[in-house]
Parts: sequence; structure tokens; C-alpha cells
Amino acid sequence: MDPRFAAPFIMSDELLVTSLPEPVASSWLYGEEVSCHGLLCFDEPRRGGGTHLLNPLTREIALVAGSSVAPSENGNHQRIAFGLDRLTGRYKILRVSLLFNGDHAIRGTRAEVLDQGSRSWRDIASVPPRLYLGVPVYAAGSFHFSVAGIDANNCGLRILSFDLAKEEFVPTPCPEFQNARLMVLRGALGLVDCSQNESIDVWTMEEEGGGRWTKEYSIPLRVPRVLNTSTRSVEFLGCGGQKIMLRLKGSILSYDPATGKVKYAQRGGASLARAMGSITVSLLSPAKLWNTDKVVLPLTAVMKMGNGGLSLGERET
Repeated sequence: MDPRFAAPFIMSDELLVTSLPEPVASSWLYGEEVSCHGLLCFDEPRRGGGTHLLNPLTREIALVAGSSVAPSENGNHQRIAFGLDRLTGRYKILRVSLLFNGDHAIRGTRAEVLDQGSRSWRDIASVPPRLYLGVPVYAAGSFHFSVAGIDANNCGLRILSFDLAKEEFVPTPCPEFQNARLMVLRGALGLVDCSQNESIDVWTMEEEGGGRWTKEYSIPLRVPRVLNTSTRSVEFLGCGGQKIMLRLKGSILSYDPATGKVKYAQRGGASLARAMGSITVSLLSPAKLWNTDKVVLPLTAVMKMGNGGLSLGERET
């Protein structure tokens, strides 16, 4: 959102930098931050808002569906996920909502799927238990949600997965880490264990062999002369190509497994990032995927959230 960015994007040594209109950026930053194959998927934060797909590289955005739940039924906790059904080769969007009574007690869970090209959500028979799900990741044809604190005797990480082909929720076995985060490494489901004092350990799960987990990397916490603190100050962001990205006090760090070195990708400054994540880069067109109108976000226009929702620029011919 920096007005100095007059070009669609800028390349630095490690990062591709772009600028997005504030309402669009806010909807994604404060939403689910879900991405797959270079496209970001998010719901408008207002009740009854629609679901959008955005390609931040081409700045193309598409409204793919309206709200599926009446405003009076909207719960306070909702997750959305976007990924590819490997059986059909078509994309799907999953939305999971916790439904609340008037006294804020959970009265049920609703799961819906939006098929590529469709404008209507459909309910599915398989619904997760009445649990608060973490932000999902897409790997190996499934969405994976972290579920913490399933019962009083177990406060470690648990994983609930949704198979896009079967459209079923199933538990996925994982190591019993107390401080871990889901991630994707070379297309495989991974875990980042931040419970160690001297390192951050990266694990991946094999699709075959009963879901066996293997430690891939152990990232030393000897960050360039700045890390004299606990692992709670370090946040895992994701994988950028062959490198693993971390955040430390507003700065972005990269770890190269080939050299075992950690270095700065971007130092923190006066304008610190409010939210971070990682995506791939692609030229996929959201409008073509969903057979809908193509809108390209302006580079410098100031956009406002009106009663009719997001004002998303001029429609291309």
C-alpha cells in the first residue's frame, strides 16, 4: 500500500513487492490468508459479504460467490480454504462455520463447498466436530486444519484434514508437539516445531506409508547477531522457492537449507508488517476459472468500502 510503488511490482534480492488497495488488502490480511497456486481466497469481513479470488501478481480479482449464510445465522468463527481436487483437476472452496445460539453457545457446525465455476454453495454431509479450527493449509489434495486443546488432558497440536476428492473430514496423525505450526514444503504437509531452544525443526509427512513424519531440517537460531531471545520471538512464515522464511521482530529472515545460513531478506523499519504469509507466484486468472467478470485493481486509486461492498476498479473489456 506504499504510494511509491508506481509499478505493478518491484523485485528485491529476496522479495517481490506489490501494492494493493486498502480494502482489498485489509480483507485478506484480517481474513484467512488462504492461498493456492498463486491465488488468494478471502471473504469480505462484513456480514453477508462475498467470496473473492485475487491474483496479487496480475492484480486480477473476481467475486466468485455471495454469502451462503444469512446475516442472522453468521457465527463468529469461520474458516475458508481454497485448493485443487486432484481427482477431477478442478478447484474447490471449502467454508466451515460454527453456528451459535443467542447465549453464544455453539449449536452446530456447517460445512459447504463451492465448485469451480459454480456460484452457489452446497452443504456436505461430512462436518467437523464443534471445535475451533486453525488457519488451513493446502497440501497433497487435502485441506489441513490445526486443532489445539481437544480435551483437558491434551493441549498439544492435532490435525483435522479434509479430502477434496472424497469430501470427508478425517484426523491426521502427527507428532505430539506443544508449539508447532502447519506448513507446506515442496507440496507435502509439514510441521514447524518451535518448542526447542536452540533450533526450529521442520518435519514433513509422507503420503504413502501410513502418514509417517520425517525431520527435514533443523534451523539453527544463530540469526545474524540479533537473536538473543527465546523462540517465542520467531515466527515461521513459509517457503519461498528453496528457502524457508521466518519473521523476527518485524524483520523477515531467510534460511537456505543448501548452505545452512540464515540472513535478512528485509529488515524491520518504520512501517512494520501487520500480517505475513507465503504464496507461490502464477498467472492463473480467477475470472477464467470461475467464468465471471474480470476486474483489474488500479495501482494508485484509493478505494472505499461502501454499502454495496468493495469497489474494485474498472471492468476490463
